[in-house]
Amino acid sequence: MSSNFFDHLPVELIYKIFDYLWAHEIFDAFFNVSEYLRAVLKSYDRFLINFQSVRKTQFDLTCRLIRPDQVVLLSLSDKNNTLDQCILFFSYFSIEQFVNLRSFEIDSFNEGTFERLRSLLQLKYLSSLHLPSRLWHSGALKTFIRSIVPRLRRLVTDDCFFEHSLDHLQHLILTRCHCTEIKHLFKNIRHIRSLKITLVDYGNPPWPTNVEILSELRQFSLRVDNGAMGITEIKNILHAMPCVKYLELDILCEIGLVDGHQWESIAINLIRFDFRFRVVRWSACDITKTNHLNSFRTPFWLEQKRWFVAHDNCKPLTIFTIPRFMPKDLEWPSNNTIEDCTTDIFKPNNYVEHLNLFPTKQSTQVENNFDLQPLIKDKPRLYSLNICNPLSFNILHDKVVYEQIRTLRFSFEQDQSSSSSSFNPEQICAAFPRLECLNISVESLQALCVFIDRLKYLSDAYFRFNFSIMKWCCWQRQRMTRQWFIRNSRRLSHDRYFTSAITDHSVRLWMSDKKESSSSSIFKRIIKWSNK
Repeated sequence: MSSNFFDHLPVELIYKIFDYLWAHEIFDAFFNVSEYLRAVLKSYDRFLINFQSVRKTQFDLTCRLIRPDQVVLLSLSDKNNTLDQCILFFSYFSIEQFVNLRSFEIDSFNEGTFERLRSLLQLKYLSSLHLPSRLWHSGALKTFIRSIVPRLRRLVTDDCFFEHSLDHLQHLILTRCHCTEIKHLFKNIRHIRSLKITLVDYGNPPWPTNVEILSELRQFSLRVDNGAMGITEIKNILHAMPCVKYLELDILCEIGLVDGHQWESIAINLIRFDFRFRVVRWSACDITKTNHLNSFRTPFWLEQKRWFVAHDNCKPLTIFTIPRFMPKDLEWPSNNTIEDCTTDIFKPNNYVEHLNLFPTKQSTQVENNFDLQPLIKDKPRLYSLNICNPLSFNILHDKVVYEQIRTLRFSFEQDQSSSSSSFNPEQICAAFPRLECLNISVESLQALCVFIDRLKYLSDAYFRFNFSIMKWCCWQRQRMTRQWFIRNSRRLSHDRYFTSAITDHSVRLWMSDKKESSSSSIFKRIIKWSNK
C-alpha cells in the first residue's frame, strides 16, 4: 500500500481522531488504508461500539476485527432496522470478554438475555447502564438490579424508586417519571451532576414543593408531553437546582410562559438555555405572535447570550431556540417550516433530514406531477424520503439520480387496477442507487429480488405484499423461506448470514452490502481537510 497522510502522524494524534468516531466508522474508514494504520488499530484500546441503525456490512466488519478487551462502550439494538442483531452478536462474543467495558446499552431482550446480563456484574469497570424498561421491572433480575445500580455513575431507566441513596451516580436519564416520584428520587441522587427527565401525566399532581436541593446539579433537561406548565411552576423546579448552568425545556405551556423579558432574570446565570414551548389553547393573531417573538430580540438574547429563537406555522404554535430545535422533518406541500426568527444566520433547509411527500387536498394526477429535484438539491443533510402520495410516481424522471437519499419509504399500498400508482423497480433502483433502507409494497417476488440484487448498498429491507400477492403467499407459504432467498437472489446466495423475518404479509431482511472495495466518506473528508 502506498504512503499516505496518516502514515506520517504520531500514534497519539491518530488516537485522538479515533476518540471522535464510532468503532464501525473507524474500521470502515481506516482498516484498508495502510499497514501502519492497521497496527494503530490493533493497539487502540478505547473503541466505542454503537450498533444502533448500523449497516450489516459495518456490523460484520467490526465483529471480525475487534478484540473485546479494546472496547469501552457497547450499544446493541434489535430494532426493526437491525433485525436479530443481539442474537448474532452473542454468537460471536460473551459479555465477560469485555473486561474493560465502561458503558453497556441494549434496547431489547429475549430469554437468553437474562443470563448474559448477569455477567455484567463481573465487569469491574462498568459504570454506565441502559436496559430495556421491561427488564427493570423483571422479578428474575431484581437481585442483579439491586447489586449493580449502586456502583453506577451513569444510568438510563424508567424506574426511579431506588431502594438506597446512589452516592456514585452523577448522570441520570429518566425516560418515564411521575411527579409523585420526584421527592423520593431527589433524596437518593444528592450528588447528581446531570439529570434528564420525561414527565408523564403532568399536573395530576403538579411538581412537588420542598424537594431535596440538588446543589451539585449543573445540567437539567425536562420534557413534558401532556399537561401545561406556567412560569411559577418553572421557578419552583429551578429552586431545587440553584447551580444549574445548562438548561433545556421541551414542554407544553400556557402563552404566559412565552415572554423573553421575564426569562432574562431566570436565565442570567445560565451558560446555555434551549427550549421548545408548545403553546396550548393558542387563538391569537399573527401580530400577537410577532410581539411574543420580539420579546426575544433584546440585547440580552441577541448580543449578551447570542441565543436565537424562532416560531413555526404549525398547530399548536411552537416557539423554540435554534439550532437546537430546528425542524429536521419537512412536509410537502404543507411546508411546515420556520415562519419567523430572531436571526437569519441559520438556514432551515440546511437542517432538514426527512422529507415527507403528502397528496394535496384534492389529489389529481396533474397536481401531483411535480419535480422532486428542486425539493432535494438545497438540503445537504436530507437523507430520508417518505412518499405518502400514490400519485407521486411521476416524480421519478429518467436520468435523474438522487444519491443523497439513503432511506426510502412508500407509505401506501399500490392499486393494481391503476396504472398511475404502479412503479418500475428498475426505475427506483436507478433513481436511488445509494439506498441503505427501503420500505415498499411489492407486486411480485421478481420485484423483490430486483431490489435486493440491484441496490448494492441496501442493508435494511422491508417488503409488504399487497392484497393479491398476500393471498398467493398464504397459499404457498412454505415456498417463502430463507432457502428461497438463497436460491433466487444473487446477493443472498453469497451472504448466508443475513437475518430475516418472514410472514404471510411481509418480509424484513438485514443483509450485508455486495462485496466490493470500500471508499469511506469519513476517510475522504479527513484527507480533504488535511490537504487544505
